[in-house]
Amino acid sequence: MKRIAAIIACLLMLALLPTAAFADMGPKPSVRIGIEGLDPDEPCWGTLLSEEASTGPSRAYDGENARVGEAGEDVWRAFVDYEDPDGYYFLQELWPCSEDGQLWWTYYPPEEFKLLLYFPETGEFVSSGKCSAYAFTSWFDARLSDGELALSKSYDYSGAIVNFAVRCALTVALECAAAYFLFRLRTPGRLKAVAAVNVITQLALNLVVNIIAYLAGSFMIAFRFFLLECLVFAAEGALYDMFFRRAGEPVPVKRCWALSLVGNLMSYALGLWLAYAVPGLF
Repeated sequence: MKRIAAIIACLLMLALLPTAAFADMGPKPSVRIGIEGLDPDEPCWGTLLSEEASTGPSRAYDGENARVGEAGEDVWRAFVDYEDPDGYYFLQELWPCSEDGQLWWTYYPPEEFKLLLYFPETGEFVSSGKCSAYAFTSWFDARLSDGELALSKSYDYSGAIVNFAVRCALTVALECAAAYFLFRLRTPGRLKAVAAVNVITQLALNLVVNIIAYLAGSFMIAFRFFLLECLVFAAEGALYDMFFRRAGEPVPVKRCWALSLVGNLMSYALGLWLAYAVPGLF
């Protein structure tokens, strides 16, 4: 037990160190906007103007770091020359919006921003008011009408519930498979205990993630994701021991902690892969 406690302490100390090494692991904050009122036959490019001059790898043009991209020189230059009345910055990220009516900034979007649309055929810009990211994935609806652009929150609660259910089901299936095939814990009582522990920890993890997003800002989740995984590992090791005993089928404590470690490493690796393969699910 002392050795296990020492390992957990080391993991927690690593998680509390400067987080640059872990900031690119796991899910990323995102802002997703559905835009109504666009003409699909009229080209439109959109961006989020930022209150800060940089966020993640994105930064304002300083005369040397030009990132023209697929928009082309003329469109990029129009955004660079745009002067926001509140001094917000163009961070050189652009998306075509007219075909699908969507703008998704899925890699460290600005916390405080405005939605800015540009119509190359007329040279017209339309900007929204100031907005703030409010969750790990912040959903908004934008409506363009009579030259005005209104932006409102529209969190996809049903989608969040479905995503959680899928994540929970995959985690339970994976960790039950690890218990069955790798640790030979094959009795119904033990498998039910594994499933129950993972449902509890998934509920707790998602609750904490959402609380952090609302109270401390979405970036804090990315910076503390490794720490949260370490806490889940610690909680599951203790819960496995307790649940196996309650089921009348105790398992050596070392095997409980080993199951927690292996299961979490497997589910964490799967989550990282799915974060890129199925954006928005993880």
